[in-house]
Amino acid sequence: EEDLYGYCHLVGGLPAALAAIACGVRPDEHATLAHAADLGIGCRLVTIARDVSADAAAGRCYLPDSWLSEMDIPPGEHMKPPYRKRLAVLAERLGERAEAFMASARPGLAALSFRPAWAALTVIALHRDILEDVVARGAHGWDHRAEGSGAERIDKAMISDVRALLRRRLYAGEEVEPPWRADD
Repeated sequence: EEDLYGYCHLVGGLPAALAAIACGVRPDEHATLAHAADLGIGCRLVTIARDVSADAAAGRCYLPDSWLSEMDIPPGEHMKPPYRKRLAVLAERLGERAEAFMASARPGLAALSFRPAWAALTVIALHRDILEDVVARGAHGWDHRAEGSGAERIDKAMISDVRALLRRRLYAGEEVEPPWRADD
């Protein structure tokens, strides 16, 4: 699991922290950058849950070996029909971890200006929809790629617009510990 989080930090967390700096967060605002990294990690976990099938077809698996072993899923066999229900349990676990990281990101939104906060809230909403779709389909979560329609995306952006306007009232002072934090 440590390796999974470390990977997600490298490919999701660090780019999100750099994006926060590009949006005006100072490099010495460590707490805000940590929250941005949590958002990136959470989004990457959702992407992993969504792309299990595509990754397997390309010979990749980002699920921890310990999780697969716990579910009695042999290496490289996780997409085979006998293991799909067990794989759905792991997708749900990924979802719980992703939600925890995204919740940990919310307090950092209070430090952002409106537009970056709006973008971050829209990203959270879109990734939650993807996650809900994959988890709700259970063993069939990978029969087709989970992604919202254009209208659903616009809806999420509009709702996020209001939340971004209220971000300091909604998220300031809220602290949620993520499941993992990178060593400094």
